[in-house]
Amino acid sequence: MIQQSLEGESDLGKQERFWIGFGLCTVFILVSLLHYGVSSIRDEVTKAQLKAEGAAPEEDTFNEYGLPKGQTLSEKVLYESEKYRVYSDRVLKRYLAVRNAGENIAAQVNGIRSGLSKAGFSDIPVTIVAVPVRITCENDSQTDITAYKAHMKQVKNAVSGTAFVCDPQNSISSLIGEKYVFYRTDESWTLIGAYYGYKELCKELGIGAKDLDAAPVMNQNDFYGNEYMMFSQQEATRQVKNKMTGMTEDIFVWLHSDTFLDREIQYDFTEGTEIRRPVILYSVMGSSSVVGGSFDYALCDGNGSDGIILIADSAGTMLAPYLCENFGRVCVVNITGYGGFYKDLGRLVRENNIKHIVIAQLADRIGDRAYSKAINVK
Repeated sequence: MIQQSLEGESDLGKQERFWIGFGLCTVFILVSLLHYGVSSIRDEVTKAQLKAEGAAPEEDTFNEYGLPKGQTLSEKVLYESEKYRVYSDRVLKRYLAVRNAGENIAAQVNGIRSGLSKAGFSDIPVTIVAVPVRITCENDSQTDITAYKAHMKQVKNAVSGTAFVCDPQNSISSLIGEKYVFYRTDESWTLIGAYYGYKELCKELGIGAKDLDAAPVMNQNDFYGNEYMMFSQQEATRQVKNKMTGMTEDIFVWLHSDTFLDREIQYDFTEGTEIRRPVILYSVMGSSSVVGGSFDYALCDGNGSDGIILIADSAGTMLAPYLCENFGRVCVVNITGYGGFYKDLGRLVRENNIKHIVIAQLADRIGDRAYSKAINVK
């Protein structure tokens, strides 16, 4: 006779319910991790292939614009509005800074300085990196260039005496036509552009930059970036979409360094889980390939004993692989959504031996409270 439980259910029935529940939980966990697991497996294969092939460069397939060899940037404007200018080979976002940007960034910097002081680290410097916006590097964009200059002047005046400002716009724009420093369909610089931004940041921080000027250019995956997708969905008419058909995709590129292949990140996700993966996920495309995903902060392994906090958007995070060459721990903070940053600031500084704090984001987003939620002072 099967023994009955007090509730009238047999032990066998309870076992069946247990295993059914266990199976459902297992399926849920596997599905939840599928995105990260598949990407990690693909990336491990990519890393093995790169090492096995001796990191042979593939740059002969494209030129300094991310276009087929011999093709230059188009001068043909397909569409122009207050928000976009679209050519036959690139989609450019106009430079639209928010009002009161100076007042807002000053409050954010003061919030960081106050948090550092309360934690006993008032001597840690704060530096702002203005990631260049592509349209301000175009010769026929005087309106946008004027807006950029006025905005950056406001920002620099607002934080004078409380933070340093690193503005690599001139050095990056001078490389257009020589190196593939900007994507054409995304708002971000490429990892090549980010390298030259890193060199400018190192000057500001007073440290030596790793020399990768002669490093081979590697590439993997063609893709259309965020600006192409957003414009297509929000503004493009059917006629404009037809004209955009066949626009050459961007190429995910990076400057090859053996150390990049072995760098790892430990994520602290909003959900409270942790996962490890390479700093650069070669199987993903664009800016999301570097410290991508949904996270509060990520801890990147590097060289040395000192640490740096990099408060960044997806463009700013592309500095992380390079900063790993100078710092033993690069703590990347998600500027768009880390609600607990001020609460955790003292702990992050202590646990990671932080010597510098850097805010790195697209220039036109500096002082945008709706975008820079992590450093807003309530």
